[in-house]
Amino acid sequence: MNFYIRTLIISSFVLILPALVMADTTDLLPPGPPGDPASRMKTLNQIEPRIFISSLPYTISEPGAYYLTGNLTGVAGNNGITIASDHVQLDLNGFALIGVSNSLHGIYFSGDKRHNAVIRNGIVRQWHLDGIHAAGAYDSVIEDVYVYKNGHSITNTGMWLQENWQVLRCGAVENEGTGIRAAFSLIRDCSTRWNRGNGYDIVWGSKLQNSSAYYNTSNGVYSIGAAVIQDNMIIGNYKNGIVTGDNSRVERNYANQNWLAGILVGSGCRIEDNHAVNNSVNGIKTEENATGSLVIRNSARGNTWGNYNLNETTHYGTIINNAGPGFYESNPWANFEM
Repeated sequence: MNFYIRTLIISSFVLILPALVMADTTDLLPPGPPGDPASRMKTLNQIEPRIFISSLPYTISEPGAYYLTGNLTGVAGNNGITIASDHVQLDLNGFALIGVSNSLHGIYFSGDKRHNAVIRNGIVRQWHLDGIHAAGAYDSVIEDVYVYKNGHSITNTGMWLQENWQVLRCGAVENEGTGIRAAFSLIRDCSTRWNRGNGYDIVWGSKLQNSSAYYNTSNGVYSIGAAVIQDNMIIGNYKNGIVTGDNSRVERNYANQNWLAGILVGSGCRIEDNHAVNNSVNGIKTEENATGSLVIRNSARGNTWGNYNLNETTHYGTIINNAGPGFYESNPWANFEM
């Protein structure tokens, strides 16, 4: 075949082939829905209905989901965000609420017995009063929130929460009073450090688990009334590591280098399986007037004024300081000095 004819045939095939392929592909596509595509689009608010907060002060007066659009700075004489409704979700969206001189609370619940709030994912810092003041709010959740350098006196807190809160994965650092205060609540996987008051104030029926209290100026954990305190790291606090309220359970905690007692026991408590090391007074000590507590299966070492200081009304397992073979079988409730 003539070279020029062959070249012409090949070039024509190359030009026609894309059209054939496109035609075949188009034929295989299913027909789209009727109507203009723009009319079928949904807005972001229709997909996930939320209300954005872009400046402070701001009052939430209706139930719904709210979120920040950036870091927001407060105004003197005002709260940052006031929650004046039940059933509110507030997503800080990774941003910060930042207080100024003579501002009030970062987040404030107004009214009595607010319910069903969720606050999550951000920072509340440098407010003149409390970082989060929810003394009138119940049955709510706060998670992944960090409160930092809030307050101007020992009466202020990083978080002040009322009853039946879940406090999850939160932090409280360098607040002028207590880091986290809550009643009848669950506090889990949290950390408090360098607060001028207690690391935690837990009141009547609260549970503190898997959390830490480091170098707070007062006690690491201070319990008022019955509480459960389990699996926590309590280190270097300037008073006691853990102070129990009456009728509490204190289990599997590590108390190290606190300036007074590692664990100071109230009346009617069960103190079990804790480890108290290098505290400046005692490892485990009962309050002078405490009665009827049970102290079993703990270990202690290196505490300056004695590993155990238990009054005559305390029930406790034998304190062993030289455990030989088979000690556990003969002394299943024993406490140990190491």
